[in-house]
Amino acid sequence: MMRKRERLRVVGNWWSLVVLLGVCVSCVAASDAEPNDVLNQATALNLIDVGVVHIQDAELGNGPLGAADRDLFWFDVSAAAAKRPVLVSVRMTATVEGFDGYLRLFSPQGYDIAHNDDAGYPDLSPHLQAHIAFPGIYFIGVSHAGNSVYSPTDAAGGRAADTSGYELMIELSAGPPLADSLELEFDEAVNVTGSSLVATGQFLGDGEFGLGDVDRYAIALRGPAIITAVVTPRDVQRLTPALSVEWTNSLHSFSEVLVPAHEPSRSRDGAQRIEVAVFDTDEAQVVLQPARGWPTEPGMRSGSFGFYDISIEVELVELELDGPFEPNDSLLHVAPTGLTGVGFVQMSAVIGDGRFGSFRGDIDFFKLPMPVHQRLVVEVEPVSAGGASSLLPAVQVYDYLGETVGRAHAGENNRIEYVLEWRCEHASVNNSQGEHLGVAIMGAGSRPPIDPLSAWKIDGFASCPTCQPPLPLYAIDGGAGSTGAYDVTFSILPSEFPTCGSEPDDTITDVSESVLAGSGEYACGGTLGDSPCPLGFAGVDILRVTSMAPQSVLDVRLITDVCGAPNRVLRLFDATGLELSQVVGDGSIRHTLDAADDYFLGVSNQGAEDYDPFVACSDDGFFDEYDDVDRYELEIRLTPPEPDSPQPEAPNSESDAYAHGDDRLFATSLDPSVDAILELDVLTGDTLASIEAPEGPIGGGEGLAFDGVDLYFLGGGRFPYLYRMDADTGDVIERSLTWFGSGIYGDLVAHAGGLCVVDMRERAVYVTPTALDGPVKRLDVGMGGVGLRGPIALRVGPNRLLAIDAADPAIVHEINPDNGAILSSLALGGACACAADFDGDGDVDGEDAAVFNACNAISGVAFGCIPADLNCDQDINAADAAILDCQRAGPGVPPNSDCCPEDLPTVAGSATSLASVGGGIVTGNWLQASLRRVSFNGAPLDSIAIDKPIGALAGVATAPFGDADMDDDVDLLDWSALQTCFSGDGLPSNDSCDVFDFDSDGDVDLQDYGLFQNAFSGDGL
Repeated sequence: MMRKRERLRVVGNWWSLVVLLGVCVSCVAASDAEPNDVLNQATALNLIDVGVVHIQDAELGNGPLGAADRDLFWFDVSAAAAKRPVLVSVRMTATVEGFDGYLRLFSPQGYDIAHNDDAGYPDLSPHLQAHIAFPGIYFIGVSHAGNSVYSPTDAAGGRAADTSGYELMIELSAGPPLADSLELEFDEAVNVTGSSLVATGQFLGDGEFGLGDVDRYAIALRGPAIITAVVTPRDVQRLTPALSVEWTNSLHSFSEVLVPAHEPSRSRDGAQRIEVAVFDTDEAQVVLQPARGWPTEPGMRSGSFGFYDISIEVELVELELDGPFEPNDSLLHVAPTGLTGVGFVQMSAVIGDGRFGSFRGDIDFFKLPMPVHQRLVVEVEPVSAGGASSLLPAVQVYDYLGETVGRAHAGENNRIEYVLEWRCEHASVNNSQGEHLGVAIMGAGSRPPIDPLSAWKIDGFASCPTCQPPLPLYAIDGGAGSTGAYDVTFSILPSEFPTCGSEPDDTITDVSESVLAGSGEYACGGTLGDSPCPLGFAGVDILRVTSMAPQSVLDVRLITDVCGAPNRVLRLFDATGLELSQVVGDGSIRHTLDAADDYFLGVSNQGAEDYDPFVACSDDGFFDEYDDVDRYELEIRLTPPEPDSPQPEAPNSESDAYAHGDDRLFATSLDPSVDAILELDVLTGDTLASIEAPEGPIGGGEGLAFDGVDLYFLGGGRFPYLYRMDADTGDVIERSLTWFGSGIYGDLVAHAGGLCVVDMRERAVYVTPTALDGPVKRLDVGMGGVGLRGPIALRVGPNRLLAIDAADPAIVHEINPDNGAILSSLALGGACACAADFDGDGDVDGEDAAVFNACNAISGVAFGCIPADLNCDQDINAADAAILDCQRAGPGVPPNSDCCPEDLPTVAGSATSLASVGGGIVTGNWLQASLRRVSFNGAPLDSIAIDKPIGALAGVATAPFGDADMDDDVDLLDWSALQTCFSGDGLPSNDSCDVFDFDSDGDVDLQDYGLFQNAFSGDGL
């Protein structure tokens, strides 16, 4: 050992170093000294401040760690030398061709402050360069690239990799002076005066906080502006900082930092450029910090430090129309088309000429008038003077409130021909004068605005100031998108929507043809002002529907309030003229037709609903012959009775008890490009079907419920619409406007023929009929000091509402559905996911690493960063970085398996969505592409992979058959309970006995007795 150390010699005159034909002049050969795998065993270089050491016969693989070997060497930097940063240059050359070496530079505390893999592909020899501005003992680590995340303080922390002999050249020299660096005391921000700043010779790493140095440049804004910052390292090898723009929202009383999710662009010379529009603040800051953030554990990669030049430009933005088109980036800044009614107009424009195109994607908004019962046609064709256009267009249509009402993507020849029949169903307001639509044309891949009413809200943080770190990539949906010129034709044409009958149709005997016979769906628009009845008598429109089988179900929805005149009346008659049902105004009728016969639907004005369906003009009433808005719409669906289904079999395992064959699970998609409600396989997580959501996605804040037949969708905003939908087709059967409570709702669940809706502001659950047309009951859950996060589900046998606690997303409360009392609470748990595919795209790549790095820069495990704690130890540290690097196989390549440590802990299940399916609970998390299944007592069952993270969940709870005491077995205690529930064939039992009604026929009889015996497992089994 002593002989090896004696062979180390330092050349004090570092500038005399000459490397010629691979030979180091003024250097002597040296060797590494094993063991040197951790900091306190590192080989001394006897090198202080300046000099060169050449190690010629070093070897990886010759130490006690075998194939996991790494070699550590140390040198010293004095206080005097650190005042003029010391430049460290290390070059490794392997003796085995193709060996991929790796170099790391550790601080005195063992933090990774610089690292290098390759000098430049295909040269796999690493060349590390870094500046040091603080005195102390520093360490150089040498390893294979496959063993790059070892801990320098733990010999057991490496991974087996290829081995090789190598040479190492280490040089310390004096760097440039810090005279031009604008570092202020306590890392305060440098003020940018005027509209620009150019600063050269700046240094990242000279601040009061040493390795935690952050350079900030403060900008006082006089109005909306675009900030452009360019940072150029003096040496590409020496500095790779993270560049961002931060601002605080001055409209709020708190001071949250908002970091936009824009990836700064990098050029070949290492320069980084970021352009951000800032419109909602008084001050912003351009920030440079180590690429990996402040390290929290020895070995954690934290990025490098060094010299850079920076330029900052601040361009004030005029928020007025600038020319015929730009800026036309929102519904409040739209380009007029000139159309006032039926007709067409042709225009030419460009995607990419807007102010926000480089980072969000340019969007052109056009304004079009749209009365109901007209047809909009949008034709977009990319054009190019010299060949194929680079534009791949996309179209999105908004109503005046900013709700998405349609979208289209390019088809053959990159053209779009989009047709929208504008109906009362689509309208947002009374359409006596019509409303204006906004047609947004953009390049495919562009990021649609979070708020189409404001061009300036360019990412999720404008509406979510507490979201930190940046939103995951799947929630952002693209970036700048494609650009290019295009021609567009807007046409407004007469509607092709069917008319509700033709005159005369004022009596049952006038109507000879059925609009539906047997089964099917039909929609039409009608006008009451075309009746032949004289003034002073009411006109009526009557339609015929024919049932071909008894017990067919007729659903009819009347839409009138937004058609131009409210207070229409819908009546349902049988063939004898007997009224079976009636609804006034916007509403629906659902009626089971007892006989195979003709049935009739009559529409009239309110106040004239006492007409005789066999006598024309039989009721007083009036219509205005000059009223051109006397409209309504009908949506009719006729469903034949379902064939008898076989009796269900008894469950014979925990898995079978959890999910029965008829169970269905629905979820809203978080992908803003699809507006979809997904049906998922309960056992595998596969997507079985996708139907269109009635409103655009709102980031998981919508509500979803399923009653076993229909879906219920609660939209966004305050006092949103509630939609009843066909669970198979997505057709809207009924739409009602909510009105109870605060109007700020979370999720909802179907229960006892109605709905339970979470009011998050009032800490209450409202119980209401599905049509919102009856009395509402309030359950004051918050009386006990409990708040609800939003998700809610149902447990049956006994009936309980399940809701997630507002303060702790891992706690589920059981709530009495009769009075709102908290009966018990359970903690959700599950296996540690240990999955670094954060964006759910099937691989672990740079995008996942970016999410991890953002979380790693935050102390602790912030909400939204729970998945980044890969080993579930309540910290994000070097061990998690090692797992990520192990799983990272590159874009399009499935993650490496066997990267997670054994005996991972069971962790609390942070749930942002909740549903009951079968006899258990399903939870989802907006940041994880997986679902977790949990028993009703909180015990984890398994985790199910899904394509992408989802928002709300909905399913139907069924009794865990046979398990009356809910202890996850069917034993003698349950047998005892069965004796008291036995009622006999056809004799109903009470609700608490549903757990024994295996065949779901409303009684507990001998057939259920036999099925119970099949399910019997014994105590604890």
